Parts: sequence; structure tokens; C-alpha cells
Amino acid sequence: MKGRFSSEVKHKVQKLLIRDLKREDQGRYTCRYQRLESSADLWVEAEQIHFTKRIHNVEVNERQSATFECEVSFDNAIVSWYKDTWELTECPKYNFTSQGRRHFMVIRNVTIEDEGVYSVIVRLEPRGEAKSTAELYLSGKEIELAMVPLDVPDSSVQRPEVPSSVELEESAEFYRYEEEHRGI
Repeated sequence: MKGRFSSEVKHKVQKLLIRDLKREDQGRYTCRYQRLESSADLWVEAEQIHFTKRIHNVEVNERQSATFECEVSFDNAIVSWYKDTWELTECPKYNFTSQGRRHFMVIRNVTIEDEGVYSVIVRLEPRGEAKSTAELYLSGKEIELAMVPLDVPDSSVQRPEVPSSVELEESAEFYRYEEEHRGI
């Protein structure tokens, strides 16, 4: 046998070795010796894609760039980036790059609206998909200060010039008048 297939015999045991096993190697294998025969079925399951480095939470100052980075177990994965449940597309705000198994998303000019949950989903047939999630936080949030105007009454509303103590005296006099006429 040549290439990826080889056989060996040890202590009356025949072994078939298959190197770099592939999905197309799946099937029934039979060993024959004189009038004896033995068969076995081989099923090949693809190793599932997984993260060798997941994305991590990122904290940056406003107006800086934030970078999420991950690494996966196979080359040629299809990579999709999300904010909350929305898939992101490459634009001046979001930049996606790949270097072999490493994948990056850069968010430029981060603002308060960029804070939130980000995810990356990697897919590779027939190896399935994997998801990693992290959060983006702003540190040193800038607070815009403005002059607060003094509480100036609206000049269009006319206020009566009667002091409030006069109102109290009038209502006290009215109360006494009612008491005298009711005979209390």
C-alpha cells in the first residue's frame, strides 16, 4: 500500500493505518487471509471548528479605536461580526481583517452608541460553527458641561403684588366670621 495507507502485522494481528484521514475514506474495509474474512465500517466525523482564542471585553476612551481579536482552529473560516443581534458590514466605522486563523474587527472613533455586546460567529463546512461574545465599554466618558441659566421668572406672566400673609389673614377673618354667625 502506498501514500496515506499502510499495513503492519504484529503478533498475528493485521492493522491498516490511514494517515491524514479524510471524509472520503469513510466506508467498509475488509481484511482477507486465505479463507478467513473480517469487515468493519469506518465513519469519519469532521472535527468541529472552535476558538483557540476567544474575543475579550474591551475598554477604550471615547474617540479611540477598539479592536476585537479571535483565533480559530481552521483556515478559511467564514467570519461574521455582530453588535447585539445585528450583523455588521465593513464600512469606515468597522474594519474586518484576517491573518490566517486570526480575525480582527476594529471599531473606529468609538462613541457612547458603540457600547454594547459584540459577537463573532465562525463557520466552516462540514465543521459547523462557533460563537464568541464580549462587551465594549467606554472609560473616561466625556461629559458636556453647559451654563445653566438662572431661574428667571417669565416676564410675560403677571404676578399679583399682594403679599401672601394678606391671603392668610383674609382666610382667618372669614373663618372667625363663620364661627360668629353659626353660634359657635
